[in-house]
Amino acid sequence: EQIIGTATGTGNYQDIPIIPQEPGDFVDIVITKQNYFRYSTTVEVIPPNGPYCMYDSYEINDTLGNGNNIPEFGENLLLSLKMKNLGTEDGIGVNVRLEIADPYITFIDSTQYYDTIYSGGTKWQYLAYQFQVSNGIPDMHTVQFNVVATDENDSSWVTRFFVSFRAPKITPLEMIIDDSQGGNNNGHLDPGETATLKVKLVNKGHCYAKNLLNNLVPWNNYITMLSGTDTMDVLGLFGYSYATYQVSVADSAPEGIIAEMRFSSESGGYLEQKTYFPKIGMFLEDFETGNFDKFDWQQGGDLPWVISSQYPYEGFYQAKSGVVTDGQSSQLSIAYQVMGQDQIKFYKKVSSEPDFDVFEFYIDDELRSSWSGTNEGWTQQVYDINPGFHEFKWIYKKDFSGSGGADCAWLDYIELPSMLVTTVFAGPDDEACSNSSYQLMATATNESSVSWSTSGDGTFNNPISLQPLYTPGTQDITNGNVTLTLTIIDNDGNTYSDDVVLTFKDVPDAPAKPEGPDFVDIFKVSETNYTTYSVNNAESYDWSVNPSEAGEIIEHDTAITVYWNTGFLGEVWLKVQGVNGCGAGISSDSLYIIVDNTVGVLGTTPKNFTLLVAPNPNGGSFNLMLNTPSTEPVSIRIIDNLGNVVYHREELRGNNIQQHITGNFKPGVYLLIATQNGKQYIRKVLIL
Repeated sequence: EQIIGTATGTGNYQDIPIIPQEPGDFVDIVITKQNYFRYSTTVEVIPPNGPYCMYDSYEINDTLGNGNNIPEFGENLLLSLKMKNLGTEDGIGVNVRLEIADPYITFIDSTQYYDTIYSGGTKWQYLAYQFQVSNGIPDMHTVQFNVVATDENDSSWVTRFFVSFRAPKITPLEMIIDDSQGGNNNGHLDPGETATLKVKLVNKGHCYAKNLLNNLVPWNNYITMLSGTDTMDVLGLFGYSYATYQVSVADSAPEGIIAEMRFSSESGGYLEQKTYFPKIGMFLEDFETGNFDKFDWQQGGDLPWVISSQYPYEGFYQAKSGVVTDGQSSQLSIAYQVMGQDQIKFYKKVSSEPDFDVFEFYIDDELRSSWSGTNEGWTQQVYDINPGFHEFKWIYKKDFSGSGGADCAWLDYIELPSMLVTTVFAGPDDEACSNSSYQLMATATNESSVSWSTSGDGTFNNPISLQPLYTPGTQDITNGNVTLTLTIIDNDGNTYSDDVVLTFKDVPDAPAKPEGPDFVDIFKVSETNYTTYSVNNAESYDWSVNPSEAGEIIEHDTAITVYWNTGFLGEVWLKVQGVNGCGAGISSDSLYIIVDNTVGVLGTTPKNFTLLVAPNPNGGSFNLMLNTPSTEPVSIRIIDNLGNVVYHREELRGNNIQQHITGNFKPGVYLLIATQNGKQYIRKVLIL
């Protein structure tokens, strides 16, 4: 809020200069005086003279969608708009146009004639506007509608309103590993076992997600998918669902290796992706060998650590610090190259003289934690570890006098970060476009050199990098596929290789010429349907009408609806082309369409002429009220969106005509056309 003007009361009228305000805004007037109650009121800003027509309110109708009157993704919506005139004069010949600059909204009907809006009055136009919401609009995306009103004197007023749209929001959460049937039931992937991987999905949006296609792709050489795409009919707004997959783990998989898995979930125009990094096996020291030989452990200090079987955290054995005396220490450490971003976890217990004899943990000679006393039992510690060389060291040390408790420390169940090993993965087999280069996404670890080779005649832009571009050759495309081989030499001089097979696909074939009406009478119909046949390699279809101002296209794959612009007459060409990830194919032959109005341009509503339908929308029974200054007969027709006349009355006479209309109307949008003196007056009627 902002103070726009002030004055001091003197008992006389006050002229208070204020910062200029826009008509339609509200201004608070507040008067205060010590020891008196505050007085306040609110006034609306109006223009000093002339009409001022602006937005007042709107209503959304989604009878053509799911009928819940909430604007949602993928819906064809009707909008009723109420205008108000804050001016001192009537707005004559008012036309109101809605404008947006948003990629998720396509207008079908964006203009409406309001005729006269009286000074200080309001006027509704019901179901006057129509637009299509994208099937990929984000949940709670807010769209600004600009309301542009003009009158017969070319005065123009611009106001705006906002509408938020609901949609699903697919959210992948954690991955659960179930190896109870084909493994050791430890909740981890281990070499040689089969398991079920379950990706937990929730919907954080405000609409159901339907017909989900969930894919999981191993980005490594050690996991093989035993099942394909997971399908899900509905992902609701409460609870969760699981995308489930069966996998097997190679016997040769190194212990503790990180096995990257890439997940995607697709529903209509929505695609969510997440990458998971489960480990194969555990780089685990639990001392169940009864010694320190499993890994390259180093002892230090005055006395070594020992293996103990008295009350371990799990299993039969644990490590225990040496029996040291005052001023001595017992150290246990391990150092190696860590493969990637990881963690170290371990369970520890200490029993010592509080504050003086301590158990310490170091990473790269940096003290990370220390513990002392006898109050705690086994507790787990967790630390994040970056890739690279690291030393992990545990020290139990005593000061120069005194003791307490058992005077020692214990370690058990140490989950070490994965040790660097040599891996090479050229990438999963994939489809590639024959008309463009393919980006390879290989990974390797512990490599000292890299080289690529091809079974075909294509070329690499950088054959000694892990992720070069490969441009297919003529023979590659003729064969339909090519095998690319990645070879590495690791830091120990050993050679490893892996293959990826690329299968080539072309842009789609040209579709057949669209089929549908080649003559459109916009007096009879407001929309027409067209179809074509599906073609090879097409993932979707792109339709176009030329000139574009002839109408708006709402696409449904190989079928469309054209909503014609009633202000356009003339020649139109309609064509379609198939589209896939490689681009758009050749367009079809164009269908030549004549758009005409066999009656002529609709007349301007004369003064004192009103045509009302109530209620609107309705269930198929409504009242028609027509006031006209002329005594000439009036005919009434109601036509559906295909141009069929479903109701007809002739020779209605009088200045005040009232008709109750009822019939076996199917739900949809109808046009009610009143004809008098050769002029047509139209109202939209929505049957629920």
